[in-house]
Amino acid sequence: MKVTIPKPQAIVLDFLSTAIKAGFIEKGLYAYVRKHGRSIIAQKWNDSQFKELCAKVRRQTRRDRRSNEDVPAIPERTAPMEEQQEGIYNSIIWYLDNKRETSAHYKIKFAMYEVGFQNGSLKSHVYQDVERNLKRWHAMGIKIFIYSNAWVKSQKMFMEKTQHGELDSCITGYFDTSDIGEPTSVESFQKLIEKTGVPPDQMVFLTKGANEGVAARAAGIRALLVISHSHQLKRYTHEQLAEFERLRTFDDLLFEGEEPPVVPAETTTENAPAEVTETPPAPEGDSPPAEGESPPAEPAEGSAE
Repeated sequence: MKVTIPKPQAIVLDFLSTAIKAGFIEKGLYAYVRKHGRSIIAQKWNDSQFKELCAKVRRQTRRDRRSNEDVPAIPERTAPMEEQQEGIYNSIIWYLDNKRETSAHYKIKFAMYEVGFQNGSLKSHVYQDVERNLKRWHAMGIKIFIYSNAWVKSQKMFMEKTQHGELDSCITGYFDTSDIGEPTSVESFQKLIEKTGVPPDQMVFLTKGANEGVAARAAGIRALLVISHSHQLKRYTHEQLAEFERLRTFDDLLFEGEEPPVVPAETTTENAPAEVTETPPAPEGDSPPAEGESPPAEPAEGSAE
């Protein structure tokens, strides 16, 4: 559905499923950790920063075992190095398998993602219509901001290393929940307005979340739902669908007085779900994002290492 609006000063995007393919988290990032985690731990074992990440995983695991004996124990530092490394790896995988997240596990996974992005084994999977329109809007002088649950550091890494090349240069700024709050809060969008310096009536928010859209609208920002496929409609109430203007892809957003952009025919279904595959690993030397949520707050360090 085409939507034509006055050209805004700024466009704000949420991240997962709107710009980045949702399957990339499980099929890309998590799969990379499962496949390469052991080798990365071994390669980085003597790195001081990585050692501290491992120490935090140890402390978190000890705390969690007090209330849940199913949490796998990590061998003590007196154990052989290989057993300690396997214990760290098993802890990461157990938390992944049980869909549990802690700041410690988030950060050590993020360190692994960084290895993959740096050596070219990982590239974030951005929808092609998103890539095309980020470049178009940037060339038109429109400021582009990303506001997401995903850690700012992971957002930036994702946009620097995409399968379409570098897109970070199109982005004016990044925001996450630790910076301005939850995207379902009106106050968060008011902080966004204050930090960007863009008047709310000159800002457009593109999102898959109706609740986020409601919050943005309450702050005076025009919000549009991005709904790529008909099967996604069941996520919304009739009232929500009636309340918001909708886009199927970013190609559907037009500006008054603008010539409609030419969309290559072979890319008109780019937003269809696609398998996310990891590119072949780089040769030896590979050491958030960054998943789709910012890291949980770290508990106080209550126990000695």
